[in-house]
Amino acid sequence: MIAESSRQDESASFEELRFTLAHIARIKELGEDQQWLSPKRLEAHILLAVKQDDVQFAIDDRLLSLKKGTIFIGLPGQRIEYMGSTSSGTEDGYAIIFELQGSESVKDAALRMIGNESNCGIVSDAFAALFPDLCDTAYRHWHQPSKLSRLRSQATFYEIMYNVLYHASIAKDRGMHASLEMIRNYLDTHFGENVSIEQLAQRIGVSSRHFRRAFKQLYGISATDYVTDLRMSQAKRLMATTRQPIAEIARHVGYQDESHFRRTFKQQMGISPSIYVKNRQLKVAACSFPNIGQLLPISIIPFAAPIDHDWTDYYRRKYRTEVQFPLHHNNEINRKMLLAAKPDRIIAIDAYGSAEFQERLGEIAPTLIIPWRTKGWREHLLLTASFLNKTDEAMRWLAVYDEKADMMREVLDRIVRSEKLLVVMIDRHDCYRWTGEGDHGKRNRYDLPFAPERHKTYSDRSFEKVVPESLDSFGAERIILLLSEDRHSQLTWNSLLLSESWKKLKAVRQNRVHTMSVGPWFEYTAYNHGAILDQALKALNKVSACPK
Repeated sequence: MIAESSRQDESASFEELRFTLAHIARIKELGEDQQWLSPKRLEAHILLAVKQDDVQFAIDDRLLSLKKGTIFIGLPGQRIEYMGSTSSGTEDGYAIIFELQGSESVKDAALRMIGNESNCGIVSDAFAALFPDLCDTAYRHWHQPSKLSRLRSQATFYEIMYNVLYHASIAKDRGMHASLEMIRNYLDTHFGENVSIEQLAQRIGVSSRHFRRAFKQLYGISATDYVTDLRMSQAKRLMATTRQPIAEIARHVGYQDESHFRRTFKQQMGISPSIYVKNRQLKVAACSFPNIGQLLPISIIPFAAPIDHDWTDYYRRKYRTEVQFPLHHNNEINRKMLLAAKPDRIIAIDAYGSAEFQERLGEIAPTLIIPWRTKGWREHLLLTASFLNKTDEAMRWLAVYDEKADMMREVLDRIVRSEKLLVVMIDRHDCYRWTGEGDHGKRNRYDLPFAPERHKTYSDRSFEKVVPESLDSFGAERIILLLSEDRHSQLTWNSLLLSESWKKLKAVRQNRVHTMSVGPWFEYTAYNHGAILDQALKALNKVSACPK
């Protein structure tokens, strides 16, 4: 009775909401309308509901793949772009544009009830059979000339929203979503305690495996990583605001073993706790996103940087508490923000921003402008390090990188002596094959395939464009797939994955494909090179050590 009473109280507040239908269209009609095929800013709310799997939109540059039975609520001000579908069949579903009036608190409560933090929700089985018919009715009457028909469409839309909210409220009270929210709230205040996954799963009456899968599906991060993030965030706050010893801070956030805390901190942040505290004294502003990857190898976390796009998700997740001044993509706004931030040093890239803007940066603080397309990532790193008096740190980082690169070259040589190896890169809309022909003749550490020079105006000569249908002609027994993280590359990969030409490849049939993330196309930095190389060594070391 408590849950039912709570739902009645919450529903009562929804009486003040006013839904006004502005337009309704079929999803397939969006693919025929040019304004939906490029990013547009929403002026009203939008409800997206699909009748098949993998209908894809870009929302604020984040790829959203809608499955059959899910709905999405878009908010005014968000940017939306229709990306098509990766599944076969007629693309169908509905895009319902509407105005929502009421107090902000009640509107927020309604949206939270419908879905999670991404405003995605699941249509319940009880509503699934009714939902398509209601949408069909609303669509049919909306597109008739009669004013009474429009009224009928409006009334049907109210019925749609009533059912969405009603079934969502039941799911919230009784479903897994509510249970996981309870667990997450518990972790927010008990992250310093030693609680196992098994104990958390027992709290809501599910298996450990089910709990792990459901938590990550809902929040986009595993429960273990979520707790680690909470612990690291609190540890950094304590380092910044207190003079407590590292051992005491470690115990406070849940680590009885100080060495375990130090290892975890360095793994998460890329630097040790002591260096973190020391480097906070130097305030460095990174004007462009690649500047972040030029600073991290020398143990500098910028206190001002742009981390507001999908290609900076990794940096935002790890360093959002350190970036006290999040920059944007408007240079004038950034200049004013940096004036207020008063950085000690500024680092920027010549390809991003006018000469006038870059000159005005120098009026704020000593500024380094990186020559983006005329220098390589090693030179970028050394220029940055020299500017910040960190050359020794950069040389040590490069020495470790080169040692790993030599190991990687030996691994590749062992593999190609026993197997036909094909390295494929998917970058935006195209597919490329690594030719293995670097500029240095004999293959060495500089000719590895894992970080092509995609930031330059010309194509990397060691990669040639190929069509998917030609991949079979190379007779590969093992494939290394380099996959960019941007949404266009993901769509191209999804399309290739479903194609018959990919499925029939020998390496695919024998499960000999190794997928590696190579970051967005413009992340041509020392940090990204190191991350890719670590992935490759971990994946291929075992392969080369085992007999075929």
